Amino acid sequence: MPVQFSSIAPALAAIPAAPSAQGAAIAWRLDQVLVATVIGAAGDDFTRLSIGDTIVNARTSLPLVPGQQLALRVTGTGNLPTLAVQSALPRDDAVT
Repeated sequence: MPVQFSSIAPALAAIPAAPSAQGAAIAWRLDQVLVATVIGAAGDDFTRLSIGDTIVNARTSLPLVPGQQLALRVTGTGNLPTLAVQSALPRDDAVT
């Protein structure tokens, strides 16, 4: 389920978090798979994610926790890219 870069709920929408990056386009390609790490809450229904060297705020209703890693597929590009959650990746500190 796709979400706009303002959301994550099987899909996400991403908005650059850094003010200097607000006008800059994010150079992701359609169908590209990204690995994101959840940083934490960024306001009502928003979660802050680290994707590579980019920090974004994504809108979602998913219960995400700081440190959680996600595999995300780019489903839309442009000023407000959309991402679909492919899977939640296991945490390094998971008990086995």
